[in-house]
Amino acid sequence: MTLCFRWASCGESLWVDELHSAWVAVGPLSEVTARAAIGNQQPSYFLGLWAWLHVFGESEIALRLSSVLASVLTSVLLAISVARTTRSFATGLLAGSFLAIDKDAIFFGCELRPYAWVMLCAAVALLCWSSGLQCRCRAARQWWWFGLVSSVCAAVLLHPTSLPVMGPFFILSLISGRLAATHPASEAQATAASRLPLICALAVLVASVVCFGGATMQQAWSHRQRWSGFASADSWSQWLQAWHWQSMVVTPAVISLLVGAIGWRLGARSSAHRVSWQTLLVSLLPLVSAAIGITAILIAAKDYGVPLWQKRYFVAAFPLIIWTTAALFGWAIKLIATVAVFDPHQAKRSAWRLGLLSAVLVGGLCGKTLVDQGLMAQIRQGYWPQQRRGEPWRQAVSIIDEHAPPAQPGSGSVIWIDGGLIESQFMREPQSQNSSMPQALEQYLKLPVTGIYRVQEPIEVFNVYEHESWLKSRWNRQESPPKRIWLLARCSVDGVQQYVDKLKRLALSQTPREMLSTWHQDKRVILVELTFQ
Repeated sequence: MTLCFRWASCGESLWVDELHSAWVAVGPLSEVTARAAIGNQQPSYFLGLWAWLHVFGESEIALRLSSVLASVLTSVLLAISVARTTRSFATGLLAGSFLAIDKDAIFFGCELRPYAWVMLCAAVALLCWSSGLQCRCRAARQWWWFGLVSSVCAAVLLHPTSLPVMGPFFILSLISGRLAATHPASEAQATAASRLPLICALAVLVASVVCFGGATMQQAWSHRQRWSGFASADSWSQWLQAWHWQSMVVTPAVISLLVGAIGWRLGARSSAHRVSWQTLLVSLLPLVSAAIGITAILIAAKDYGVPLWQKRYFVAAFPLIIWTTAALFGWAIKLIATVAVFDPHQAKRSAWRLGLLSAVLVGGLCGKTLVDQGLMAQIRQGYWPQQRRGEPWRQAVSIIDEHAPPAQPGSGSVIWIDGGLIESQFMREPQSQNSSMPQALEQYLKLPVTGIYRVQEPIEVFNVYEHESWLKSRWNRQESPPKRIWLLARCSVDGVQQYVDKLKRLALSQTPREMLSTWHQDKRVILVELTFQ
């Protein structure tokens, strides 16, 4: 199910964020760290992506399959973790299905960015935590806690914005593990072997802190204030928009409460049928951690101007929320099943009743989620749900290639590229005398047409809203007026039209030739062909 809901979106053209990932991966291994940092990213994910690309190729499907694989593993691990904790296959299926069909999980789960792998780390952390709580062997339990430490550190190293979510989860997990350690351990005293997991965990923690606070981290996050235009928050009501709370949390919680209340009422006289308050509180821990993390990010964005309010920055919360939703539902099903459904004298028939009850409730919840998130409407219209990015960079490059002379590709043509990257906003200010763009920055701003989508023509960087001094400087650098200029911009149609008019006036003042414009694309990624006669 996870693969099916993501596969349909894998063949679409990469959008600009994914183009940065591809640009990092197609370059030399020695440049991966620098290329990731100039795009405000940690290198961990991109080192792995570099290896993936050189093994499986650079097509959109091949690249995005790296994230889809992580999503599939996340669903599987969530299902296993919840099923082992609640001892219910149905609730494990519910957890995996929720992650498979959630719109946000689909979007980030097939995107060529580290977010799918962050969610996988969160799922691994959940599995290690829940297994550690249930493990009766001291040595094995310590290795589970080592896995928890490693997965939390990996999530933070993949994307530092995981820290507000995974940090509270790590702390609360340690507290819950301490409180839940009521059963006797198989080893009475610590030995050198039993200390090994602790030593390994400390080593991983120290190494992660060193990497997290290194120069790469400082460089990657030194210009985050530029992002305030799209990652800011101004109202507490935005907290309610952080997740599909109604379909994924509220509705299952209400049903769980009703079913659990019925089961508790029917089995109130039998302590064997009760779920302890300690168990219920432990089940709430992932949800509480996610709520703390999301709230912390909202406060940072709203009150302190830290540009972090985007769902992509707290994707680690998604598996945590789903885990709690499914676990609580599982305990409620267990209550009603053991009291009202299961008959010890007719075990086979009771098993069928339990399976039927679980299937109806799980199927109903998944169906309601599909309806609430609009996915069922898309299926009824005759096509499989897709989470589109809507940036046709591949098509634009194909059009440019089609118009290139076959004998002399790129002859007399030049491409002016504006990828809509925040780092190009400095061009809105006047160009200082004798100043030039740093080479590393220039290469970064050219990434939409120098990664997996490559052109043969010379490339110039521009900004649709740039100061006129930049336009004049670029025009005057040309030895002779080009026969054709391709304007390729991730911008609004009005913005590009104003720029074309400004360029036309400049061309008329410099040369007697008339400039003609032909629009090839006019949505999201604008492509305009300018020819001179």
